[in-house]
Amino acid sequence: MERPWELIWIMFFYISSGTLQDEKGTEEGPIYKVILEKKLHLRMMTLEDQLMDKKERRHQLNLSDDGYFNSLPREIILFILSHLDFRSLIQCCQVSKSFRDIASDPLLYSRLELKHLWHKVSNATLKSVFRKTKLLKYLDISHSGNYGRLTSVTLRTFIYARGAKLTNLLLQNCHAATKIVLVSIGATCKQLVDLDLSNLHYIETGNFGPIALLNNLQQLNLYRTRIGTRELSDIIKSNASTLRALYLGSCLRIDADKICEILSNESCNMLSVLDLWRSNSLTSRGVTHLSSISSLIDLDLGMYLPSWKRRRKMTENQLIFASCIYRMVRQSQFWMCSNLGVVQMHPIAKIDSDFTSTNVRFRHWVYLSTWQDTWAV
Repeated sequence: MERPWELIWIMFFYISSGTLQDEKGTEEGPIYKVILEKKLHLRMMTLEDQLMDKKERRHQLNLSDDGYFNSLPREIILFILSHLDFRSLIQCCQVSKSFRDIASDPLLYSRLELKHLWHKVSNATLKSVFRKTKLLKYLDISHSGNYGRLTSVTLRTFIYARGAKLTNLLLQNCHAATKIVLVSIGATCKQLVDLDLSNLHYIETGNFGPIALLNNLQQLNLYRTRIGTRELSDIIKSNASTLRALYLGSCLRIDADKICEILSNESCNMLSVLDLWRSNSLTSRGVTHLSSISSLIDLDLGMYLPSWKRRRKMTENQLIFASCIYRMVRQSQFWMCSNLGVVQMHPIAKIDSDFTSTNVRFRHWVYLSTWQDTWAV
């Protein structure tokens, strides 16, 4: 091996003679490459050679622009992406073509929760996810539709196209849910198990009839709606064998006693939760009908007091009501309700003589939220 000063002399000689460059003088000549490769142990490569070598190595390793990500099985990638929310999946679609292909898989959109994005949901939102929701089973679009961003026509079209496999549909306070949307639900969503229509107070009485076309409902929330007694009766009769939870709080246009009678006559053996909060039409007659439903676990019979002044006047009635509960425990007409665990009776508006004479017994304990007082039975 030559000495360092000899190597420097050789390089100087070839530089002075111009043989280190090619004829055009634009690239390094062959002698320059030989010196660097043999003497300095460096490999001289042009830009084209470097790109070709990189492509060959990628082809040998079967890599793409996403590195080793595509080397993973698609099932594992889908499992990882299944833990992301809707907004994160949309962001993944903007990374690359392969990310967009995987993040658009219909398996990732079987559960679509848009409640937390209610202020951004519009007609364009449903149109953009239309192709990705072929396997849609859960749809939460609560609180959306303000200021006309989401129209009832678009929501109806989406349900007609993607509602056949829906099992859970939550439309709480959805301003786009109107009569035509309820018609599409009754005609398409035959597998629906959970339906939330709470706070749809702008839908008039008589427009809830299409819901009776459903036969598999297990949970139905009609809190603060204007549903009528006849419509609700048809819905209960259609789902008597499967209904487990029924929320009728603040439904002021129903006859609570009539509904309790229908629940008793239709043998709703699966009903475990019943909410009749603020039912002004409920009397001891309706409570007596509920005694035949042995599957009840949670029962809310709360009523509403309009003002604080009236609450102060109810102190004496509160004590009377507490003594009535004590007597109900001793002598019972609710002996069939052996599973009944919690009964909530919010501030009582009136106590009739028939109700005070009704004897009710509960297996575990009774919870009374009147003036923040609780009695354990």
